[in-house]
Amino acid sequence: MTYDQFKEKLQSAINYPFFREFIHSGNTDINNFNDNLDQFRQKIGFDEAEIKLLKRLGKTMAKLSRNEKLKGLINGLCSEFMIFGAKGKIFSIEPLSQENLAEAIELANRVFTREKNNIERASVAFPASLIISQGGFKAFFLKPIMYFYGRSDLNYWIIMDNDRQKVVGFTGLYCLKEDKHEADWGGWTCVDENYRPYYGLAWKIKEFIIAKIKSRGKKYLRLFTSTHPGEATANVVYDRLGFKIFKRSPIKGTNLEMLYREKKI
Repeated sequence: MTYDQFKEKLQSAINYPFFREFIHSGNTDINNFNDNLDQFRQKIGFDEAEIKLLKRLGKTMAKLSRNEKLKGLINGLCSEFMIFGAKGKIFSIEPLSQENLAEAIELANRVFTREKNNIERASVAFPASLIISQGGFKAFFLKPIMYFYGRSDLNYWIIMDNDRQKVVGFTGLYCLKEDKHEADWGGWTCVDENYRPYYGLAWKIKEFIIAKIKSRGKKYLRLFTSTHPGEATANVVYDRLGFKIFKRSPIKGTNLEMLYREKKI
């Protein structure tokens, strides 16, 4: 399937009553929405991968306003997800979920072989972001712990190859106490090495994250890397994306430096 073909089918689907109701009335009955997708699948012409994509995004869309739903479905970009095509494939940037958590952590462990401190390790940060997004008892106790470490508003998204139903990247945002009023910080971000640079996913991540930050009223996107040889490629990418180094600090016990970068939005 191609993105243009998918969009054409989507325009047809939006004309069906169940789809209009889901978008316009704020209907949050996901099971009913999914049942109708299955029922009208052949009539609309969706294939299995397209149905899975819409069912995953349905959970996210149910929480959004009518305008945000339409932006995401018609324009391919809204505050919580992005759908786009590249080289004949359909990709989506969508919220990290329990269903793709293990795959995202496995990718992080494969790409980032050097563990950072405990609060930033992907196997800690990813589940923590899910707990916070879901709210409830666990989030009530976790938020003060995050704040103790100077962090809040932790969110992660995955990049999905919808043809292969495979997580091929991820990105995240969080806030630091000292500059929360003006900046969001980039969390763990990567693209599977088999997908670089052929599909231009880094640029799409940038586009999505900048739109997200603008919707939150922030002025800067900040992040950090280091001079470690393993981050040489990342530093080249961030240079090309316009992230300027505004601070350096030595890493204790090494001859390496932390590089703090920012991009004005």
